[in-house]
Amino acid sequence: FTAAGVGTALVAPLVAAASASRAAGVRSTHVRPRNSHAMGVCTKIVTTLYGELQHEQLVQASYFSALLCFVVGIYWMMRSLKDSVFATLVGLEYQPQAKMLSLFVVTAVLFAYNKVVDLVERNRLFAVICGSYALVFVAIAVCLKSTSFGLYGDDGAPLPPSPERLLGWVHYFAIESYGSLAVSLFWQWTNSIVDLKAAKAQYGIIVAGGQIGAIAGCTLVVGSNTFGARAILRRANSSARNSPER
Repeated sequence: FTAAGVGTALVAPLVAAASASRAAGVRSTHVRPRNSHAMGVCTKIVTTLYGELQHEQLVQASYFSALLCFVVGIYWMMRSLKDSVFATLVGLEYQPQAKMLSLFVVTAVLFAYNKVVDLVERNRLFAVICGSYALVFVAIAVCLKSTSFGLYGDDGAPLPPSPERLLGWVHYFAIESYGSLAVSLFWQWTNSIVDLKAAKAQYGIIVAGGQIGAIAGCTLVVGSNTFGARAILRRANSSARNSPER
């Protein structure tokens, strides 16, 4: 959940960069590299897969692709954890009720979103929504670490599930609403910026970024014991204990 919060927060600078690349035509902040063999190879690959693209279009498509990679990757990472965390906190037998209630929660979130649309500029709306979800995901991560109402108690054993544990419901509804809102918001914002002619050239690259994000998000969850943050810290602590004292 901490990784999801940080990743969602990184959406804001990507949104700003994509907007700046469109407004400035990518001329003032990006200089076409010269005599770069790696860039030449990448350009040939992109041209072969997606056709001829101008440098400005390629840079803009790269920003949108990275943005969709974060959005979709975070969603699939959270979705992979949603049911297991809910079962630990509340109980798997309450999942049907959670699915039914999520319909009303998502509807309420969409009503609130329609109000925010009237108050926030379009180029800032994506950053505001994703920034809000970043705060929610980080807060859930902090609460899950608590020994009073998180996943595990002081003895390291899982706390007994209960429908009265509101954290499980909040986490479930947050993931459901994020999946319903973030991806559709991305495409609304992208379609308002990219015209039809540019879309034919750029959307293949953008969708490819989303596919990479979906694969990476699930892989981070499945392989968390191997290369997750806890495994990295465990290996670092083990190396520190085994290193000779100076």
